[in-house]
Amino acid sequence: MASIVEEYTRRWARVSLSQGLAVLQIAISLVLVIAAGLFVRTLTNLNSVALGFNRENLLLVTLNARQAGYKDQALVPFYEDLLR
Repeated sequence: MASIVEEYTRRWARVSLSQGLAVLQIAISLVLVIAAGLFVRTLTNLNSVALGFNRENLLLVTLNARQAGYKDQALVPFYEDLLR
């Protein structure tokens, strides 16, 4: 009789563990889907915010004077000249 109870307890533990892991996986997946939806909604809201200037025909430029060969001493005059 004791061995039957032990076997039943082991089976229950395996089933409970596998069901618990499945529920945990579903819960984490649900949280991730909700977070992704909120992130997309936030990006949509940010895209619709008026920036205070016309975004059409706007050119963005990134400049790195170090890649162009300017060293420490020449960087400040370069950027000052660029601003002028």
